[in-house]
Order: sequence, then structure tokens, then C-alpha cells
Amino acid sequence: MLLTLPNRWNSLYDACSVLLQRVMDDDARLEAVNEVLRNEGGTNRNRTSYYGFDDQDKQVLQEYCKVMKPLANCLDRLQTEENAYLGVLLPTLTLMRVALERMEEARGDQALTYAKPLVRALLRQEGNKGGFNNRFSAMFKDLDLLMASALHPNYGMTTFNSVAPNMKEEIFQRIADQEDDLEEDIKKELLAWKRSKEATLKKSHFPAKYRDQWVTLFIKYNTGIPSSAAVERLFSTAGDVLRPKRACLSEDNFEYLVFLKGNLHLLKQKFKVPRGVDEEDEEMFLNCCICVCDVVL
Repeated sequence: MLLTLPNRWNSLYDACSVLLQRVMDDDARLEAVNEVLRNEGGTNRNRTSYYGFDDQDKQVLQEYCKVMKPLANCLDRLQTEENAYLGVLLPTLTLMRVALERMEEARGDQALTYAKPLVRALLRQEGNKGGFNNRFSAMFKDLDLLMASALHPNYGMTTFNSVAPNMKEEIFQRIADQEDDLEEDIKKELLAWKRSKEATLKKSHFPAKYRDQWVTLFIKYNTGIPSSAAVERLFSTAGDVLRPKRACLSEDNFEYLVFLKGNLHLLKQKFKVPRGVDEEDEEMFLNCCICVCDVVL
């Protein structure tokens, strides 16, 4: 089972998803969990003797996961370090908003029974800074963010039909104005630009004509502010390496271990380390790599 963690944004959603998939959908496991809850003497929402999870509890969890899935996917997309460009922000937020609005407007069998207040809270909240509209509406008028999406090979001007239709002409002209002597050519290339569906961007994804200018514009508007997440992970890795039993590590060996731990996936590919190695075997492998580094350095 997954546990909720305060510093992991999607941990509650992930835990509920696992609970639904591995417990609630398996009668034998569900009965075993209910038996544990009954034996521990817990109480239900009516403060009477706990009887375990029932169909209503299952429906509540299903609706919670259904509502939170677009938000969890959005967070996963935006917090990744690969292909982390500013142009991804507005289209990703738009996908989340559209998914939530469809759930809010759903009728019949698709209508939510318990989670409608959650959808409304995610979309809009009166009198505070919470909710999608309060937090992000101003971003959809930010010209630089709109330019970033327009210049991204995966999105472009066609994305503006859903992201910011009222700003489409203004952004179109703003891109053309970036190169005064090439304004008409830029407009033609922008309209004819076929968008790529590949997640990893390549220079070949940009229009062949004036490609260097297109790449320069892309870098100008899509370069985001550096994040401290990578450094924080390095600190965490260093804490895992420098354990109490390793207090006598020399500075050089400590640096080697941290470096190798952070690049272990590359070393496994290079030296063909078999899968499923335990911690002791992995440490032995790292020590061998340190010896290799000593010879190389």
C-alpha cells in the first residue's frame, strides 16, 4: 500500500487509487481489510461500531479519484524535469480545466453524487485565492506565456482555440513582429507549421525556413526559471550515502558514492548490472565503480 506524504502532492490520490485497484475490487482482500478494521474496534461515520468498507465508501473513493486524476496528471506533467518548457504550462492547465468542467456539467449516469463540491472548489472559490479561476486566470492573459505555447512544436496557434481564443490574433502579430524584415514569411511559416507529437523536441521539429530564428525565439520564450528540485534530491541522495556506519568515509569516496548513486542508471546500462540486485550487491557494485574511477582519474 502507498502512504500519504505531506511533501508529495499526489500521494493521497495515489494511495486511494491503489486502495481501489488492489483492495476494493478484490472481494477477498476487501473482506480481510474489513476484518482488521472490525477487530481494531474502529467506528464509522455514524460513530457506531465499524463494519468496514461498503459500496457507498467505494463510490466515494471512485469519484474522488475520478475528479483528482486530471489534477494529478497536470502536476506530474508540470513537475517533470524532462521537456520542462514554459509553453507546456497553459495547454496543460487547459486540459485539466476542461476535464473538471465536463465532470461538473455531467448528467445522467456520468453525474457525480458525492464529489461535486470538490469539483466546484477546484474550479472556483469565492472570497479567497483558491480554485483554478482565482489562481490561474491571469496567466491566460500573459503575453509571454502565450508566446511560449505558440512557439512550442507540440502546440502552436491551433492550441489557442481552447487556451485563449481572444488572444490569438494579438499573439500571431507579436510573433511576426519579432523579425521585422521577415514578417510576411514568418506569418506564412507559422500558419503552415505542422506540429510534432513527439515528447522529446528536436531542431527538425521547427520550420525548415529560417529554422535558426525559430529556435532562437523558442529558447527566448520557453526557458523556465531553474528549479531547486534537483539539488534537493542530491541532498537526499547524500543523506542516504552518509549513514552512521559510513561515518569514516573519506571526502573523495563520499563524493564518488554520491556521484555514482545519482548516475547509477547510466552505470547499469554500461556494465549490464542484472535487475533485482539488493542493497548489499548494489553497494559492492558501486565500490567496484569507485575503483574504476580511481584508475581513470
